[in-house]
Amino acid sequence: MTLVFRAISRAKWYPEKSPSWLAEDDLQADILTDLRTSGNTLSFYIIEDDETNLQRVIVAFAAARQALSNLDYILLDQTMLDDMGFKFASTKGITPDDTVNSWHQDMIELSLKKLTILANAIRFKPIQSKRESHKRLKNWMVEGISAGHLNQSQMHTKLLEELGL
Repeated sequence: MTLVFRAISRAKWYPEKSPSWLAEDDLQADILTDLRTSGNTLSFYIIEDDETNLQRVIVAFAAARQALSNLDYILLDQTMLDDMGFKFASTKGITPDDTVNSWHQDMIELSLKKLTILANAIRFKPIQSKRESHKRLKNWMVEGISAGHLNQSQMHTKLLEELGL
């Protein structure tokens, strides 16, 4: 099964304790910040069936940030999304790893109704929801630079300083 990766703020989607006023099958409005669209599209990265490229996608995504911090993400089944009527278009990603950029796809032709369906899939049907610590990401990024996967010239100065480079 092909998966799609999307960074989220895990605490908004999977709170330890939901507000008392929120129905069990409802979502907090704050999740909308994780579903900010541009041109009615939303960015995802394709993850191989065996997840062999997952770490590289995580590292590239984290390396595109301004500073070192934990990274929360979800993996969703792309076939499930296709069956729900979502459409994808291959577009070049914007990370310091050109190979990872080729695994980028935009979910296209999004409406508010489709975003609501997607939000429910993220909350109630994820294949995986996980947090990678900033310490692990730091090690992985240093390894990614050493391996030649990450282009330092495309990384923020503050992040490079935090990596000790």
